[in-house]
Amino acid sequence: MKKLLLLGAAALMSVISASAQLYITGDNTSPSWTPGTPMEVSLENGQYTFTLKGNFKMSTVKGTWAQFNGACKVLQGGKWTVGENQADGVLVKGDANINSPATGKEVTYVINEDLTSISATWEGEVAAPDFYLIGGAVGGWVLADAVNKMTREGNVYTITKSSLNGEWKINNGTWDLGFGQGEASPTPKAGVVYNVSSDGGSANLKTAFTSEVTITFTYVANGQSTLLITTDGEDPNPPTPPTPGDDYTGWYLNVQGDYNSWTPSGVAFNEDGTATSTDQAIGDGEFELKIWNGTADSFWGTATPVEIGVPTEVTEGGGHMTIAGAAAGDKFDVAFDYPTQTMTVTKVGGGDDPIPPTPEYKDLYLVGTTPGWTDINDAYKFDREDNVYTLTLPETIEAGWKIWDGSWTYNFGAGAEQPVFGETYQTWFDGGDFTISIPQGGVIKLTLVAGSDKKNSSIPSELLIDGNTGVETIEAAEGEAVYYNLQGARVLNPANGLFVRVANGKAVKVVK
Repeated sequence: MKKLLLLGAAALMSVISASAQLYITGDNTSPSWTPGTPMEVSLENGQYTFTLKGNFKMSTVKGTWAQFNGACKVLQGGKWTVGENQADGVLVKGDANINSPATGKEVTYVINEDLTSISATWEGEVAAPDFYLIGGAVGGWVLADAVNKMTREGNVYTITKSSLNGEWKINNGTWDLGFGQGEASPTPKAGVVYNVSSDGGSANLKTAFTSEVTITFTYVANGQSTLLITTDGEDPNPPTPPTPGDDYTGWYLNVQGDYNSWTPSGVAFNEDGTATSTDQAIGDGEFELKIWNGTADSFWGTATPVEIGVPTEVTEGGGHMTIAGAAAGDKFDVAFDYPTQTMTVTKVGGGDDPIPPTPEYKDLYLVGTTPGWTDINDAYKFDREDNVYTLTLPETIEAGWKIWDGSWTYNFGAGAEQPVFGETYQTWFDGGDFTISIPQGGVIKLTLVAGSDKKNSSIPSELLIDGNTGVETIEAAEGEAVYYNLQGARVLNPANGLFVRVANGKAVKVVK
């Protein structure tokens, strides 16, 4: 008994010792940013103390990034409360980096035992950082590019560019400190103060100025930094987008997307606030609307696939769009009604009829765990009559399968739920794997629905799986009966339900 108690005490001490370690990895740990071999800090006198330069992450667990991040502590709100040569913060659970409160300085950190507070101290004045524009809008994602360096006066930085058309950010010449989207829209407007975010995961800023602009960036360390864009010779007061009944003179509708490398040409709005951009080869790619008057622009879209011929409500900042059932190279007329904020796409050559085309009939096969995932297996070829494909299974198939034409560019799979024996099911183009097992002799019937066999289609085809049809003629393995539930999973001890029984050359539905 004493020996057992001694071992228990040793194990307990091991647990206590493990919990009294803090692991740090960052810009200047050795090695840097390595969660498996981080800097280790022990608890002494009720606190953890270490000195480090640059940004870092800290955790109570070392190992893989998943293990490390799962036990991380971060600054609440990502902010320090900064004073003269010192800063304080509140710690909470999370997995973000902790930015140094004193860029370029060796900082000594003290963290309390329960990991709820952190303080930082350093010596000397912190030099004001340099800031640069970076991104496709200013020539590329090149760090510390001298042509994009901003001029500083105090904490205010400025730069003038001949254009600012594309995506961009502001950073300090490294990836340690950068500023991007900080509001619902990623698009700052001319003359409007815009809040930027220093969160490392913030999205790029996005503008479409094709004439000279001046960017004024006000840097607030550990606070809310802002920027202001003004146009050459223009009143910096924010222009107001038109509202129903206003004058739309000078406003343009642009359609941009994958098909034109996001470089549009505009068409003027009519007096009633409508505009149509014709013959746009959007195809099956992503696109969006841009409303622009040379000084103010906004980007419009919706997350829902757009139905051909159906007026669709779009919103500013709604995201990139796709057209349901569209194929690569398809051309569309895009009409936008600003007063109602609706868009209608019409296929060129297709009139206003949104009825999708007849599907392309192909030879289809089952592919997956049982027949194999890489090659066509003729034993699993579907028989076709018009748009109905039928396959009687030559053997039991295990979970993990799809229907394809021999290439991964044309396949049907599962939606959010899995099919059930005997019930008509919606199957989707380029869907997920089916995880239902089907016994030998089961029948799979796919009814190909017009418009369903295209990328991004919002139209499903129909699937029916019958675990019993035709089974009287199928030879099952001799010996004990094997049972499956109606979801295709094998059941060892069937009870209180309906099951498929396979034995002695037959498969039948039984009630237990």
